[in-house]
Amino acid sequence: MVELLNELRVALPGVQILFAFLLTVPFSQLCALAAALGGSVLLITDLMFDGIRVWLYPGVVLVLLVGLWFVRPLLRQARGKSSGP
Repeated sequence: MVELLNELRVALPGVQILFAFLLTVPFSQLCALAAALGGSVLLITDLMFDGIRVWLYPGVVLVLLVGLWFVRPLLRQARGKSSGP
């Protein structure tokens, strides 16, 4: 019984940190957009294809989305252009 309580003392802080992180993820704008886009592409590819392509195409779309979301503003900033409209 003591060993079980010791295991619980070790696991509880990790669970709290993970829960706090996962609680903030849905409220970020990028996560909502990426989840909606990735889910839509996954649904469409699941209906159209089978095998590895079902997971490959949504993965590529999410990588492109993240690349455009982060890399493009960094490139524009490096060139000296404004990232706003």
